[in-house]
Amino acid sequence: MAATGDGPAPAGDPRVRAVDVRVAFDGLLQIRRLTNGGAADPVAVPARWERLRTVRAVALALEAAGMAPSAVD
Repeated sequence: MAATGDGPAPAGDPRVRAVDVRVAFDGLLQIRRLTNGGAADPVAVPARWERLRTVRAVALALEAAGMAPSAVD
């Protein structure tokens, strides 16, 4: 079944989840800064990690932007 965002919410405190997502996304941006030093805007260029794990990177970016995660895979 494909994730649609209509599944049950992740278990646990949503405030803790929001903090965890923010920390993870900030870490992703830091990885971009460190690995894309030659780019005009290093944060705008996906890191190698993101290109190799596209679904996870996109899910993290969407959740960091306020989209509800889906617990259905």
